[in-house]
Amino acid sequence: MPTTLEPISWHRPLFRLKLWTRAAASLFILTILVSCKPNAPKELTPVRFCVNAGASTVLLEYAKDRGIFRDSGIDLQLRYGGGSQGNVAIASKVVDAGAYGSPLLTAIIRGLKIKLIASSAPPRNKGSVLAARPEIKTVEDLRGKVIAGSIKGNGPYQQLMVILRAHGLKEGDFKLFPSAGSAGAASTLQLLKTGQIDATTLGELDLALAMSQGIAHPLDTSGKYQKIYQSAFVFAHQDFIDKNPDAVHRLLGAWFEARRYSSTHFEDYYAYAYKKYGKAYPPEAFRKTLLDAQKEWGDGSIDTLAVHNAIRSAVEWGDYKQAEVEHVPDSSFFDQRFLPALEVRDPFLNTRTKP
Repeated sequence: MPTTLEPISWHRPLFRLKLWTRAAASLFILTILVSCKPNAPKELTPVRFCVNAGASTVLLEYAKDRGIFRDSGIDLQLRYGGGSQGNVAIASKVVDAGAYGSPLLTAIIRGLKIKLIASSAPPRNKGSVLAARPEIKTVEDLRGKVIAGSIKGNGPYQQLMVILRAHGLKEGDFKLFPSAGSAGAASTLQLLKTGQIDATTLGELDLALAMSQGIAHPLDTSGKYQKIYQSAFVFAHQDFIDKNPDAVHRLLGAWFEARRYSSTHFEDYYAYAYKKYGKAYPPEAFRKTLLDAQKEWGDGSIDTLAVHNAIRSAVEWGDYKQAEVEHVPDSSFFDQRFLPALEVRDPFLNTRTKP
């Protein structure tokens, strides 16, 4: 006779005991696995991060989308608008940190409570290229002409004035057409093409595009008139530093990890950047720009001498008065204790050519 199996009874004490024991063991193992995940923050720290809009920010956008900041426990909230607009945001306490150029020095000199915690570019005197329409043959020909540039006090304006002064032109000798810098490069090129402006400063990629279309040609560069300077930084608000120094450490760690990740996943990074910002440019030219940018990352350290060169130049240009800067100590500018180890922050440390 076949044996009839007795149905399982949920009321049997022994069965219930085994079932609950297994469930408890599974829950315990799951808890151990989650808690043992390396460097897994329990919750993300929101960081309102101020940057210039445009292609120069694509590395941060890419890293955020690929989870680099999330993995460091940072909820990176990008706020677009650096320069003078960024300084207003700092004064209003609506940003915690950010990265842009020389207006950060202005912010500190004028009393805003931020610290420069890393550099985003090494000391250099590369400067900017002044380009003009084909009929403009020399810088001197720009007297009385219309030049597109940022407002006074921003880096692009300072670089423009370095070139103009070297050729005997001063403020008032030309008409300034306010522009949005790299964020408005496409519209600036259109203005050049239609003759609404006569000249502007351009980055290498936009200059190459302008030359290929016969829109403009280079006249001069500001670098040959300048000392080695440093004026591009990562900053943090002092309130943010005081309240959450661990988050500052993690933020900078993710900043440098973003560089490493994009260099080791370059094809993915290039495809992302080209889709977002590069469609107006020849693909190989855009690729070269991204590769060249990697060579100029530097190691994140701040050269205080090079920073003081930038400040002295700004005094000479009339952006600050000497009395404003001579009593501002380095301790008001810099806080480099959050920098990771050199091998972490420089992905090309072992391949970089020694000077």
